[in-house]
Amino acid sequence: MKSAFTFLAGLCCLLPVNTPLYAADNASSSEGRVIVKFKSTSTLLKMAQSATDKQTKFAQIAGTNQIATVDLAPQLQVIRAAGVSSATLAARFAAQGDVEYAVPSERKYPKAIPSDTFFNSQWYLQSTELAAINATGAWDITTGNANIVVAVLDTGIRFEHPDLSARLLPGYDFISTALVANDGDGRDSDASDPGDNITLADLANPFFQSCPIKKETPSSWHGTKVAGIVGASTNNAMGVAGVNWGARLLPVRVLGKCGGYDDDIIAGMLWAGGISVAGVPTNPNPAKVLNLSLGGQDSCSAAYQDAVKQLSARGVLVVSVSGNESGPVDSPGNCPGVLAVGGLRHNGAKVGFGSIGPEVGISAPGGNCVNTTGGPCLYPISSTSNDGTEGPKNSSYTFNQNEASVGTSFAAPQVAGVAALMLGAHPGLGTDDIIQRIKSAARAFPQDPVLPSCPTVVSSGQPNAGQCNCTTTTCGAGMLDAKGSVTAALAPQVRVVSPTTGTAGETITLESTGSSVASGRNVASYKWLLVNGGGVVTALTSDDNQTTSFRATGPGTVTVSLQITDSAGEQRTTTTQVTITSPSSGSSGGGGSMDWLALIGLAGLAAGTYRPRRQE
Repeated sequence: MKSAFTFLAGLCCLLPVNTPLYAADNASSSEGRVIVKFKSTSTLLKMAQSATDKQTKFAQIAGTNQIATVDLAPQLQVIRAAGVSSATLAARFAAQGDVEYAVPSERKYPKAIPSDTFFNSQWYLQSTELAAINATGAWDITTGNANIVVAVLDTGIRFEHPDLSARLLPGYDFISTALVANDGDGRDSDASDPGDNITLADLANPFFQSCPIKKETPSSWHGTKVAGIVGASTNNAMGVAGVNWGARLLPVRVLGKCGGYDDDIIAGMLWAGGISVAGVPTNPNPAKVLNLSLGGQDSCSAAYQDAVKQLSARGVLVVSVSGNESGPVDSPGNCPGVLAVGGLRHNGAKVGFGSIGPEVGISAPGGNCVNTTGGPCLYPISSTSNDGTEGPKNSSYTFNQNEASVGTSFAAPQVAGVAALMLGAHPGLGTDDIIQRIKSAARAFPQDPVLPSCPTVVSSGQPNAGQCNCTTTTCGAGMLDAKGSVTAALAPQVRVVSPTTGTAGETITLESTGSSVASGRNVASYKWLLVNGGGVVTALTSDDNQTTSFRATGPGTVTVSLQITDSAGEQRTTTTQVTITSPSSGSSGGGGSMDWLALIGLAGLAAGTYRPRRQE
């Protein structure tokens, strides 16, 4: 028979993978349960000479006859009562003068530490190193949601990998040039990675003369590695853990031999986000997060800007690398609306190869191999891979390979995985909200007195800083904090839909449309507040409904705030402004009893062309 210790130690592995794990359950239930300690001088216990007397006295305090008590120790009681919350029950007993303390008896759960064989090598998911993202803390809140899809735009994925196969959607291959695709044709529905190795024959082929790779190079299995970081199957007693245990992965193949072309990448981005691409079947599984562990040293083109704008309008977040040239941020990471990710060493300093600049939004571990012994890489990013040097052979992992798995390519998918955790907990978040909350939760960069500060101006092709102390102007808002980001995601999202301008005399309506709360929660209250009436508005028509309105008496700027409180007690507030202008010249003359709105209406009817003046 197993001991109690053995059972509890293994309990985490028996829980459903997608079950959120919490450090404590603070929710009220139909039965209150409290621990009460009475003072040594308590007369209450002395008065209750028999079990019946004690039950009766405790029932009076609890406010219910459905009560049970258990003696834990002298002066210490466990009291359970039906129909009252633990918090209320504790408050009622704590109010008694001879009670030393009364506290809710909360639930505790096994911590969400996965059973994956090589999890101990995944330092970046833990909290022992300064730069580590504390994914373990985030997993105590949520482990992910299968309704969220993360697209991995890369070299394709090895579908047979046992740590990925259960997580993968079919995907698509967008490489239009057969020589780049290395699979005998152009675009097709097979998003598997055939290998991207460069051979002597490739080097001799005029097509590859412009390729910066000038020697034989083995296949990288880059997409398989990136996918494993985002969402390798986790808590399955094998391999590695992914940042996100629940989200599904959509492989979109855009890179092959010597990279990929912008037109293929942009087509893949659009398709991944559910936007129609000519000649390609509609994507049945649109992604909410796109990971682009790719880049080029050029500015953000109009084509990329347009693609990102379209995706953002659909609520699709694009996460991209900053680059590995220790120079300016690569494209498309430098495009507006993209969450660009910088690379950190384990100690929180900028990793030597990482590119920096004001476009970086957040930084995460990129892996580093510096050690004093000259031995194997000390801080690689462990993930899924394949051991074939040309075509695929055996599924493998990078934690024990001599080839170092380092680069901002492996920092970006950590952020993508965290963004997907956030969306799983709060599906209503928009792209701007996700970015803002990740930034707000970021931890401050440490400062090593031995290192210089990262330069604020970097140039392509110039010897820029290697390792340096990050600042918020060079490496983003700070170091990625998975637990902090997920916690921030639980707060309500507050949006006010209203016109930005209006005319004196008309009714301006403001709505909470588009606001949302985290999964499993409800809106408890709306609170509208007239922050500044601009001298033309004195009151709102309502302060506690989903909508409100006002009518201005003249021109001015009106400022209104909306606070939403959810059923967990979390609040968030936003503010909006409406600029009120005077009616158009000549529309209110005459001084009669008819106001200017009526005059406009009659004029329109007389001309036979009356139509609504504006539509909110």
